[in-house]
Amino acid sequence: MAGLCLVFLLLTAWLYWKTYPPLSRGMRIFLGVLRGVAILLVILLLFHPVIHMIRHLVQKPDIAVLVDTSRSMSIKDGNQIRSDVAKSVLKNSVFREIQQNYNLHYYSFFTHANPIRHLAVDSLKFTGDGTDISQSLRDVRKNLLDRYFSGVILISDGIYNLGENPVYLGQNYDVPIYTIGIGNPEAKKDVLIARVLTNEVVYAKNKVPVDVVVTHYGFEGQKVMVFLKQGGRVLDSKPLTLGPSNQEEMVHLFFTPLREGFQKYEVSISGLKSEFTRVNNRRSFYVKVLKSKLKVLILSGGPSLDVKFVRRILDNDENMKVTVLAQKRGGGYYVIPKKRLWRNVTFDAYVLIGFPRWQINSDLKKFLKSKIIVPRHSLLFIEGENMQIAGLRFLQPVLPFKVDQPPRQLREVYLQLTPLGETEDILRVSDNLESTISAWQDLPPVDTYLQNYSPLPGTKILAVIDPPKSKLPQGSQFKKPLILLRNVGKEKNVALMFENIWRWDLMMWGIGKNDEVIQKFLTRTVRWLATRVENKPVQLKTDRQIYRSGEEVVFTGQVYNKAFVPVDGADFKIRVKSGKDTLSFLLNDIGNGKYEGKFRIPAGGTYTYTGEAFLNDLKLGEAGGKFSAGEFQIEFLQTRMNEKLLRQISSMTSGKYYRPEDVSRLNKDLKVPSRELSSENEYTLWNIWLLLAVIVLLFAVEWSIRRRKGLL
Repeated sequence: MAGLCLVFLLLTAWLYWKTYPPLSRGMRIFLGVLRGVAILLVILLLFHPVIHMIRHLVQKPDIAVLVDTSRSMSIKDGNQIRSDVAKSVLKNSVFREIQQNYNLHYYSFFTHANPIRHLAVDSLKFTGDGTDISQSLRDVRKNLLDRYFSGVILISDGIYNLGENPVYLGQNYDVPIYTIGIGNPEAKKDVLIARVLTNEVVYAKNKVPVDVVVTHYGFEGQKVMVFLKQGGRVLDSKPLTLGPSNQEEMVHLFFTPLREGFQKYEVSISGLKSEFTRVNNRRSFYVKVLKSKLKVLILSGGPSLDVKFVRRILDNDENMKVTVLAQKRGGGYYVIPKKRLWRNVTFDAYVLIGFPRWQINSDLKKFLKSKIIVPRHSLLFIEGENMQIAGLRFLQPVLPFKVDQPPRQLREVYLQLTPLGETEDILRVSDNLESTISAWQDLPPVDTYLQNYSPLPGTKILAVIDPPKSKLPQGSQFKKPLILLRNVGKEKNVALMFENIWRWDLMMWGIGKNDEVIQKFLTRTVRWLATRVENKPVQLKTDRQIYRSGEEVVFTGQVYNKAFVPVDGADFKIRVKSGKDTLSFLLNDIGNGKYEGKFRIPAGGTYTYTGEAFLNDLKLGEAGGKFSAGEFQIEFLQTRMNEKLLRQISSMTSGKYYRPEDVSRLNKDLKVPSRELSSENEYTLWNIWLLLAVIVLLFAVEWSIRRRKGLL
């Protein structure tokens, strides 16, 4: 290649040694250079040249600095407030020294770690409710995963009250954690409410117990008053003599709610002289108050074991008031209990058991039409023998199946849940799916008709016949529906297409088990039917309705199209509002039209939420609701600095523990060297269009000059 270049350079020199017409020496040299460079570039590209470059870079270690901004950092130890001490630590010159050899990344944290873009120490606000040190350490590790993450400087009082013990996380944390303890580790004289135990859902005009757990340090033998209030009005109170320090003592209080809906209550204890703080002397909580009792009417074709056992199970629920109206063969009705009024009563739920067996007279037809058929009231239907077809057709508008030909071929069968039934709330026996399926499989057989009524379109089939266990031929034609659920608009119906449900109670005791399945199924079904909520294409709910501040709320959404087919891939936006504050976020698509997301409650109060679902910018619908969080000063349950925990964290991760006055030693103890990074890159020149443009330009300039000088 060198020889070829030399030949072409000599030819170029010879060409411009003498020219005609003659040119100045400078112009000849300039034209020779243009052609020579152009020829050299052409020859260079013919050999496909490659440039190989190696870069060397020195990378400084990355250190995360976490500052605890929870409420406990506002506690005053002697003459110093912890937040002021934390700020003075951050202003220490040692961080400027560390910055010379390390990249520092500042974060504030309480439940999560949040990056501080521009560190302004005096603007930090220590108002966080709840402290999750473990989650915050995970957050910074995730944020710095693609960098030279080499350590954590944790500035905290060590008080954690959410998440797992950070010592357990430290066992698998890959970098050292240097902890700086803020506060006084000595116990402080204090009395506080540790817990409040009561029912989240209660019934109006029923007495409700409230158990208040009180603990203290340093006030043994002293007396306090424990109050239960609503809106400043004292509902109950009791004196308490405090026992030994750190011992929990329980006080039993009571209240009787009068109104339905969410109700806020507060428990408090009288303060004591020289008490460290009185912030933790009170605690509020919410309860949901329902109607005093659900009124249930059982309509039956006559006395039967199914009626007896269903009535007994519902009667055992102290929050249900059950009336039975049973047909007589010759006309008329048995009313149980006797003389109980029913004609002008508005019932919350209706249960039909083998009804109607006899002709429905005009008086009862008028009642059924006004109370059930016209308002499309929800009901539970349980099949029975010899039911009257004409009476069933009268009830057709509120039944989830089509009343056509009379059922035939009565057969004893076993039941199995369908995939829809396995996840249906009213069939759930426990939170464990396998336990629920097993419990339903253990049930004794029931009697059904192999030729029975057909489910209406849109009806869910929750359970079918199990052919092998029922000694029937294999095949889908024998998997007849046994439990139906229909939920369209405000209409909700459940139908049991079999009789002798009493066996699920009586016969279970004979094999050493109990009536848990039928008891939970019947009471949950009746409660669900009594709740009149319209079935909308977009649904949204929380896992609970009552929380405490600092807890996590789990949102679950469902999206359907107009045909109530689940919709995936929608944007499900949630807005949570409390007072003037509003937070928005998106739910995650988890498949089959279901969406899920989480929200951490920052403070106590009442929260409203709305959710809107969009698909390709088309709004599919919206839903909303509310939940409440009791005001709970979780940050003041423990007031002394947890020095032991901070020492354990640093020891477990090969870091060190410091008091604020010793923080200047931190730079000497950080011994993470910088690392050298090298990168290699290759560039192929022959396919770079810029070089081709340069070659063309060189030849074009030379040609233009030669033309102007008359050399062509």
